[in-house]
Amino acid sequence: MADKEALIEQLFDIISSMEEEGLLDFHFRVNYSLNKEASDPYHFAELLSNFCSDAQITIRDMTSQVLEQSVNYQELEELSLKIKGGSLCLGVCLMADACGALCEAVDERSKEKCVGAVEAIKTEYLRVQDKINNIAQQHQPEILQVAHLSQLTENAFIGHSLLPGSAVGLKF
Repeated sequence: MADKEALIEQLFDIISSMEEEGLLDFHFRVNYSLNKEASDPYHFAELLSNFCSDAQITIRDMTSQVLEQSVNYQELEELSLKIKGGSLCLGVCLMADACGALCEAVDERSKEKCVGAVEAIKTEYLRVQDKINNIAQQHQPEILQVAHLSQLTENAFIGHSLLPGSAVGLKF
């Protein structure tokens, strides 16, 4: 029992650190706390897994949109709002902010700003996804391993950046 409590304390330390970095807000902690009360022990792991897989698919679709000769700004805005809503609900605030920047770029009908905003969303996703995966791996007894997140990331993030000279080499 003491080991379980120590793992929970470590988890909350990691979450607190991510909150201090600005990667997460209190919603993430609330979601985890609700998991402890849920009758389904897989709930939180499924939530993390679904968020990551949905985000990857949506970001891939965003990338396709901004690579088109003629950008469908309405579709791009819908995709941005979809991922922003998921990010806000889970507490991934910097990713939600990046989605807000994409909405502003869409309002301006600026393809260049849209490309930059999609890159920012990718970057924030990778920062958070890596740490979420770390939480899942280090705290398997509490959250259960979401092992396929790494595999999804490896499969989804191979390729090139949208921005010339960018260090982030991603393709969705």
